[in-house]
Amino acid sequence: MPYYEQAGSYPPQGANWVGVAIPVPLDVDTTGVYAEINGKPCSNLYFDTVDGKLKYIEYISVETGDLQDGKASYTWVIRWGSGYGSETINIELVNVDGLASPVPEA
Repeated sequence: MPYYEQAGSYPPQGANWVGVAIPVPLDVDTTGVYAEINGKPCSNLYFDTVDGKLKYIEYISVETGDLQDGKASYTWVIRWGSGYGSETINIELVNVDGLASPVPEA
């Protein structure tokens, strides 16, 4: 899995990131959305329009300790707010042949 080292942009850089995007339900006030991954709250939720549809985009930092036999699992829970139930998305990484490291500067 590649290592992203450029700082100061979104997605966050400086780790092995996996990006996931999900459509935002109609009429959701994005300021009231709460999300967590593996029980840890997500911060600075990122919403963007992709192909004319509003998406919630999250980047997961894959750590060495997350991997077991080339696999990792993440549970992404999204609470869209009033009128919507919680949504749970299971993310399964498979066949990960290790995590790339940053390239040392010359």
